[in-house]
Amino acid sequence: MTSQTQTSNNSQESRQKSRLLIVFAFALLLASVPVLPLKFLGIPGPDGDLNLASIGSLPWIQNLFNKPKPTKRASAATAPVKPASEVELLDQAAKQLAVEISRSPSDPALYNRLGLIYSGLGELDAAEAQFQKAVELGRQKLANASTTLKSQLAQNKRQEASETLIEQSSTNVELAAAHSNLARIYEKLGEQDKVVAELNQLNALTPVAEQANIHNKLTAGMNASTSRLFMNAQTLMASGFLPEAIKKYQQAELVSPNVPIIHQQLGLANLLIQNHAEAARELERAAGLDPRNADIHNNLGLAYQAQGYTGKARHEFETALKLKPKLATAALNLGNINSAGGHWSAAETAYRRAIAADAHSAVAHNNLAAIYSMEGRYAKTFEAFQKAIAIEPKMASAHYGLGLAYYNSGKYIASIPEFRQAAALNPSLSDAQAKIDAAVRKSGQNSL
Repeated sequence: MTSQTQTSNNSQESRQKSRLLIVFAFALLLASVPVLPLKFLGIPGPDGDLNLASIGSLPWIQNLFNKPKPTKRASAATAPVKPASEVELLDQAAKQLAVEISRSPSDPALYNRLGLIYSGLGELDAAEAQFQKAVELGRQKLANASTTLKSQLAQNKRQEASETLIEQSSTNVELAAAHSNLARIYEKLGEQDKVVAELNQLNALTPVAEQANIHNKLTAGMNASTSRLFMNAQTLMASGFLPEAIKKYQQAELVSPNVPIIHQQLGLANLLIQNHAEAARELERAAGLDPRNADIHNNLGLAYQAQGYTGKARHEFETALKLKPKLATAALNLGNINSAGGHWSAAETAYRRAIAADAHSAVAHNNLAAIYSMEGRYAKTFEAFQKAIAIEPKMASAHYGLGLAYYNSGKYIASIPEFRQAAALNPSLSDAQAKIDAAVRKSGQNSL
């Protein structure tokens, strides 16, 4: 029985991880951060580097387990004593959640889950602290989402606004759960005034009417049936259920065949499952219906590029930039396609344009540095790679690229720590160790 349960749990965990990976990939695509490996340099591109979770410092993680000292409020003395095996499982779950929190410290859902574990252990003060953190983060995320949503609606960015609305709804759910959980904790502690306060907070969350008003703006031009199908598809897509989302979008398309955002989202969903030909067809349809939407042209360029249609892809990226000159992702994509074709000058111009639009793009700085390195402009190479690393310290390709630039310019000793850091961050960079050995030999040192 235990073996079957464990197998079921492992299977469920595997499915959950798969969905989370899809959701993360979807978020990356919507943010349009596609990066091509810079194979012309022999430098692995930053694919995956920006996905590395930032692990919190050990003392910070340990603070999650600093259980509060018992106080007169705690009711642990009267709580039922749990079997040792159950306590051990809950403790293990808490440790796993602590690691997840260190990777995603602004996710209120994780604090809600950790609070429930502490509650299950009878450690009510610790549970209260986690639920309060969930409330704090939830309110912050809602405020940010509200500001973003207003801006997107004002600029008629319906696709982006739709995704923000879904995120806002999800955060609302977590915030409501946190207030509800706090109310239960205060009920157990006999603090009825706080129970009432939390229930009042629960009632004060974003009114349904306001959500409906935003929903109506997003689905303008759709009838009730299409609107319902479209929003269902959006929810499925944001949750990582791509085949199911595609079916819903297709149903919406049958009812309302001339709504550009439906074709746009169908294109994105097909891009994610690597059905590039279908993605291109849907995005072409979307571009025909909404020709001045820069994001559609940018994503259509990605679909063409994936199929090897370099000229058509370049044209779409350039069109996107004409429509939205400060669209950093389109400039980055244009730089990538030019660099892949050996058009260094055009690639440099595009990367500079991407940085001008988004100075915090580690990928753009990294790829610009690669161009400089290829041309032997090492002073600029060092500077650009260092900027990429300052923005994203765990970017393995930037450390490797900087190490290679040092190595190629004769700065062998300086190259060694960069190669070591790259290998530590990405063990698949087998060439890094070989470069370390070569740098040691060339530097004339026996060992470093």
